[in-house]
Amino acid sequence: MKTCTAPTAPFGALLLRLVLVGYWAVRWWFEVAFRRMPATVSLFESVGLPAWLAWFDISFEILVAVLLFTGVLFRIACLTSLPILIAWMIIYGKNGFYFPS
Repeated sequence: MKTCTAPTAPFGALLLRLVLVGYWAVRWWFEVAFRRMPATVSLFESVGLPAWLAWFDISFEILVAVLLFTGVLFRIACLTSLPILIAWMIIYGKNGFYFPS
Protein backbone atom coordinates (compact mmCIF):
# COMPACT_ATOMS: atom_id res chain seq x y z
CA MET A 1 0.00 0.00 0.00
CA LYS A 2 1.37 3.34 -1.04
CA THR A 3 0.78 6.42 1.08
CA CYS A 4 0.33 9.75 -0.57
CA THR A 5 1.48 12.82 1.30
CA ALA A 6 1.12 16.35 0.15
CA PRO A 7 4.30 18.12 -0.85
CA THR A 8 3.52 20.76 1.76
CA ALA A 9 3.37 18.25 4.65
CA PRO A 10 6.84 19.15 5.96
CA PHE A 11 5.82 22.81 6.10
CA GLY A 12 2.67 21.88 8.02
CA ALA A 13 4.73 19.90 10.52
CA LEU A 14 7.12 22.83 10.92
CA LEU A 15 4.21 25.22 11.46
CA LEU A 16 2.75 22.90 14.10
CA ARG A 17 6.10 22.73 15.88
CA LEU A 18 6.47 26.52 15.83
CA VAL A 19 2.94 27.04 17.17
CA LEU A 20 3.64 24.61 20.02
CA VAL A 21 6.95 26.35 20.77
CA GLY A 22 5.11 29.67 20.79
CA TYR A 23 2.54 28.30 23.22
CA TRP A 24 5.20 27.10 25.66
CA ALA A 25 7.15 30.34 25.33
CA VAL A 26 4.04 32.36 26.13
CA ARG A 27 3.27 30.09 29.11
CA TRP A 28 6.80 30.63 30.39
CA TRP A 29 6.61 34.39 29.89
CA PHE A 30 3.22 34.54 31.63
CA GLU A 31 4.48 32.66 34.69
CA VAL A 32 7.97 34.18 35.00
CA ALA A 33 7.92 37.66 33.49
CA PHE A 34 4.28 38.76 33.74
CA ARG A 35 3.13 37.29 37.06
CA ARG A 36 6.62 36.78 38.51
CA MET A 37 7.75 33.60 40.20
CA PRO A 38 6.46 34.39 43.73
CA ALA A 39 2.93 34.61 42.32
CA THR A 40 3.41 31.37 40.42
CA VAL A 41 4.70 29.64 43.54
CA SER A 42 1.75 30.95 45.57
CA LEU A 43 -0.66 29.72 42.87
CA PHE A 44 0.82 26.24 43.12
CA GLU A 45 0.57 26.34 46.91
CA SER A 46 -3.03 27.61 46.76
CA VAL A 47 -4.13 24.50 44.85
CA GLY A 48 -2.28 22.26 47.28
CA LEU A 49 0.93 21.62 45.36
CA PRO A 50 4.44 22.03 46.78
CA ALA A 51 6.43 25.17 45.94
CA TRP A 52 9.26 23.22 44.29
CA LEU A 53 6.78 21.98 41.68
CA ALA A 54 6.42 25.54 40.34
CA TRP A 55 10.15 25.67 39.67
CA PHE A 56 10.03 22.22 38.07
CA ASP A 57 7.13 23.37 35.89
CA ILE A 58 9.07 26.40 34.65
CA SER A 59 12.16 24.31 33.91
CA PHE A 60 10.05 21.70 32.16
CA GLU A 61 8.37 24.33 29.97
CA ILE A 62 11.77 25.59 28.83
CA LEU A 63 12.93 22.04 28.11
CA VAL A 64 9.79 21.20 26.13
CA ALA A 65 10.07 24.40 24.07
CA VAL A 66 13.71 23.65 23.22
CA LEU A 67 12.93 20.04 22.31
CA LEU A 68 10.00 21.07 20.14
CA PHE A 69 11.99 23.81 18.44
CA THR A 70 14.87 21.49 17.60
CA GLY A 71 12.61 18.54 16.75
CA VAL A 72 14.53 16.28 19.12
CA LEU A 73 12.33 13.75 20.96
CA PHE A 74 9.25 15.50 19.57
CA ARG A 75 6.73 12.79 20.43
CA ILE A 76 8.10 12.26 23.91
CA ALA A 77 8.07 16.02 24.58
CA CYS A 78 4.44 16.24 23.49
CA LEU A 79 3.34 13.25 25.53
CA THR A 80 5.15 14.29 28.69
CA SER A 81 3.73 17.81 28.48
CA LEU A 82 0.13 16.58 28.45
CA PRO A 83 -0.21 16.38 32.28
CA ILE A 84 0.78 20.06 32.58
CA LEU A 85 -1.62 21.07 29.82
CA ILE A 86 -4.46 19.08 31.39
CA ALA A 87 -3.76 20.54 34.84
CA TRP A 88 -3.81 24.10 33.50
CA MET A 89 -7.04 23.39 31.62
CA ILE A 90 -8.60 22.21 34.89
CA ILE A 91 -7.32 25.24 36.82
CA TYR A 92 -8.04 27.93 34.21
CA GLY A 93 -10.71 26.25 32.08
CA LYS A 94 -13.67 27.91 33.70
CA ASN A 95 -12.13 31.40 33.35
CA GLY A 96 -10.83 31.21 29.80
CA PHE A 97 -7.38 31.19 28.27
CA TYR A 98 -4.96 33.33 30.33
CA PHE A 99 -7.75 35.03 32.25
CA PRO A 100 -7.39 33.57 35.74
CA SER A 101 -9.27 36.27 37.64
